Amino acid sequence: MQLISIQSSNAPAVPLSPPTPGGGRQCRILVIDDDRSVRQAFTWTLQDLDCLVVAAAGLADALAQMIRMEFTPDAVIVDFHLDDGASGFEVIRLLRRLFSVDLPAVIITGDTAFSDSDEMMAETVRCLSKPVGYSDLGGLIAGIRIGIDPAR
Repeated sequence: MQLISIQSSNAPAVPLSPPTPGGGRQCRILVIDDDRSVRQAFTWTLQDLDCLVVAAAGLADALAQMIRMEFTPDAVIVDFHLDDGASGFEVIRLLRRLFSVDLPAVIITGDTAFSDSDEMMAETVRCLSKPVGYSDLGGLIAGIRIGIDPAR
């Protein structure tokens, strides 16, 4: 299994990728993580998996980028512990209310005591433990693509 572990000081803003060959539309993923190297690694991996990505350090930055890019995510990947004190669950709840949909969501965490929490089960959120492998993200994206409405 290939692990994502990249040190980078590149800016988190992500340019749009070219359209998907064959006419289908790309999966749009919002990544929120306060660690720049994690954001960049997820961005590169998700782009390699033919996704459009908006990556941000926090919710305010994510909302600003989504408005600027007219970007509506198909799914969100959020770190459990964010620098501003918010939890990934709080961010997911706010995004689900904003979009009025049960947005597919994944919490990523390095906290080994966290997995399978009651809160995660109640919120229908999947959990991935860091480090997250390429095949983990590939399987996640394959599952998300099944539920995408091409007209959206």
